[in-house]
Amino acid sequence: MVLKVLIFTKRLPSLTPAEYKDYYENHHMPLIRRISGDTAFLSHTRNYIPRNSDTNTAQLIMGEKDLDFDCVTEVIYRDLQHLHLQMATIGTDENTRLREEDEDKFIERSSVRIVMVEGCGDSAATLNG
Repeated sequence: MVLKVLIFTKRLPSLTPAEYKDYYENHHMPLIRRISGDTAFLSHTRNYIPRNSDTNTAQLIMGEKDLDFDCVTEVIYRDLQHLHLQMATIGTDENTRLREEDEDKFIERSSVRIVMVEGCGDSAATLNG
């Protein structure tokens, strides 16, 4: 069974949501792929929170407070060993320096939260079956 990790990140206040997304997609992800090499995740899906252009708050479907993050990233690994292997690869002194220098350009690093999750759920097929 695969292992799923969620990463919550917040953009620097000096960046617009579009600038944040552009930097993440076109600068940070190529770096992460390069320093991960053969140990890279199975998938890495970034989910950006839409923001109201007038108030810069999240476009919430339910709830009254704004969110403390701009992106929820879903990362899939084969298993815990695969996660540890990638963490060891990107955690070398040089790769840590490269990653942190890059993150400082677009992420409030103190806001980052990373958690493993266990998925449960239904699909239309199971709900209608």
